[in-house]
Amino acid sequence: MAIGQVRGHDIYKLPLQELRDLAPHTSWANPPAILPSSSPIEVCQIVGEWYVAHSDDARRREAGQFFTPLIVARYMANAAGALHNEMRVLDPGAGVGMLSCAICESALIQGLPCLTIVAYESDPVLHTLCQFTLNYARDFLQEHGVKLYIELYRHDFIVAMAEQMTRASLLSSGLRSEHPFDLAILNPPYFKVNQKDTRARLVKDIAQGRTNMYTMFMSLAASSLRAGGRYVSITPRSFASGAYFSHFRRQFFAAITPELIHLFDSRRAAFGDAQVLQENIILAGVKKGAASVDPPSVIISRSRGLDDLAHPLIQQAPRRFIIDDKQADPVLHLPVSDIDTHLLQAFRCWNATLATYGLEISTGPVVPFRSSDMLASADKVKQGEAVPLLWLQHVRRMHVEWPLQNFEKPQGVLRQASQKLFVKNATQVILRRFSAKEEPRRITAAVLPDRAFSTEQVALENHLNYLYRPGGTLSYEEAVGIAAFLNSTLVDRYFRIANGNTQVNATELRKLPLPPWERLTGIGKRVAAMEDGHDHDATEQIMMEELGEDLHFRIPKPQKDNEVNDKH
Repeated sequence: MAIGQVRGHDIYKLPLQELRDLAPHTSWANPPAILPSSSPIEVCQIVGEWYVAHSDDARRREAGQFFTPLIVARYMANAAGALHNEMRVLDPGAGVGMLSCAICESALIQGLPCLTIVAYESDPVLHTLCQFTLNYARDFLQEHGVKLYIELYRHDFIVAMAEQMTRASLLSSGLRSEHPFDLAILNPPYFKVNQKDTRARLVKDIAQGRTNMYTMFMSLAASSLRAGGRYVSITPRSFASGAYFSHFRRQFFAAITPELIHLFDSRRAAFGDAQVLQENIILAGVKKGAASVDPPSVIISRSRGLDDLAHPLIQQAPRRFIIDDKQADPVLHLPVSDIDTHLLQAFRCWNATLATYGLEISTGPVVPFRSSDMLASADKVKQGEAVPLLWLQHVRRMHVEWPLQNFEKPQGVLRQASQKLFVKNATQVILRRFSAKEEPRRITAAVLPDRAFSTEQVALENHLNYLYRPGGTLSYEEAVGIAAFLNSTLVDRYFRIANGNTQVNATELRKLPLPPWERLTGIGKRVAAMEDGHDHDATEQIMMEELGEDLHFRIPKPQKDNEVNDKH
């Protein structure tokens, strides 16, 4: 573990020559001064900022490197709870060692005599910097009476752990190693993994279908813990729902019982200026054992960003509302208020789904770049040579607006195109698959009545979903009732509890609990009869009146909607 470190009486020096040998095209100028009075976690922050200033942004993003801010590292170390003597701590994908050093700080505060840090970092430059910071931490703790043992490996964590795993261990029976860990604390890299990737093949039991590197880290870290061991991670929230991570959720929550989950209101907040656009969460839990008893509740904490992280809003919610790992496809719900908890309870009283009512949802078949030679202008539609093509921008709350003026994209598909590009021009509900980050609602649904166009068919771009009744028809009132429900504040809040993404996919809509059919049609009849069908406040009032038997609370009105820019 020796490094090219020069220690004077009042300063530590970074191993510049070693860094230049490893990355000769990087300047490595203006190395920071490391004073021995600095705490290890402060040294990590100094070293990390210096590395970011001198390394390539694109390369870091490609490698999924987003360094943990100091305040987040301290929060995660606190979430690890009480430490114990001679504990073994795993820090996979250690970066410059921020999380390891946060645990060292906690060990010092809690008066631990001894602990072991086992860290993995495959990047040669980061490995060198991590070696520097961990050795600094070892010296610092030794001066304060704490013995720190360091095992730092310049290996890919996935490859290293795959050699120790079996299928049984991946399904939570533990490592074959004689020395499982007492704590795993991690900020893993974020990037999609191709199934041809060697690492995906090595751990195929946790990488079925498409997956992301961060979920592979989460699974292997959880598997490496002893029963009763603690787990803390900061990752994207995207694993919480959807078919993409279904297999992972079943495997992970069979092994880990969540005890605390922290959310950041801002997508950019968790990593400061690192341009991380995904919504991130901190999850702390405990490894299940043969005699484990799950706690009755889970703590959900929430902050606007980093400035108020030390004083988050706290909500306790029944565990059965957060995750039901006995389901075939468990979803992680994150209610942040009593209203959210009551909302979950109300939705779980509804047993119907789209399939219950003989409805189906599909994705628009037109992928523009694959059919570019068949796309046409709105004028061609008016001349009878094409059928209308609907894009995301045509779909507004409760209605479709076509054609759009000053819209730069083609708004028609030539009639001679493949029939696979068309859908029947029948009454249906059209939904945006994506919402802009700044929009106040996740779902925007519009009614497309069969009389909207004179053509027998329409074309729908791939960023739209459409809801219809196979082998039958939807009445206008039925379609209005469904669209009004999907557009409601009620459903918007439910999706935000269950889904941190701006994408609303067909799988999640198929699983959405729906109220009794007579209530949906009752909503539709009343909304369809309104003189102003775009009076959204009146529509919300009808919703609350029709569903009042199930809802014993009021949901605050959202801010005024912002339409997506027509030229987007």
